[in-house]
Amino acid sequence: HPLVVAERLIGTLSFASKRRHGFDDDEKEFMRTVCHYVAMAQERLRLLAESRQQVERLEQSESRLRLAVDGAGMGIWDVDLRTDTSVWNQEQYSLLGYAPDAGPATREMWRSRIHPEDLERVTEAMEQAKSSRSLYSPEHRILRVDNCEIRWLAPFGRFLYDSAGAAVRFVGIVFDFTDRKHAEDAFHGVAERLGLAQVS
Repeated sequence: HPLVVAERLIGTLSFASKRRHGFDDDEKEFMRTVCHYVAMAQERLRLLAESRQQVERLEQSESRLRLAVDGAGMGIWDVDLRTDTSVWNQEQYSLLGYAPDAGPATREMWRSRIHPEDLERVTEAMEQAKSSRSLYSPEHRILRVDNCEIRWLAPFGRFLYDSAGAAVRFVGIVFDFTDRKHAEDAFHGVAERLGLAQVS
């Protein structure tokens, strides 16, 4: 008897009888019922095996991503705008000067670290990105919480929206590019002095 799930043949199940006349109608109906439940059980086992494989692949993918993120020194944030809860990776805490055990991340922990001279520009960039559904990417300075050192960060984020068009999440990544910024400033300074020297 065929084992069928959603019009898809997944196997067969055989029955035998010692009687010459074979099976009566009640027995045939019973066999059809048995085949139905066997087919459903087989399908559940198949789906369970596939699910486990998908979980394993996802875990492997997450592990590779975690290694890449950690190696790049990349901070990651995820803000649920409906509950005002934030999730940071360990590097995000570190970039701002917080200890990894500083407690649950909050928007105020991030906002308080933005350099006062850059705060208005960063806030405007965030509102612009949300209203226009565009990339949030304002390079800006921060004051680390542990030593008040000024560092330059380059964030890249986007807002996510529900079916009604309301922003519900704000996710992104951030890099510390302080060394590059200092090198660029030094280069421009030298170029400017050389230009003035040539003019004089």
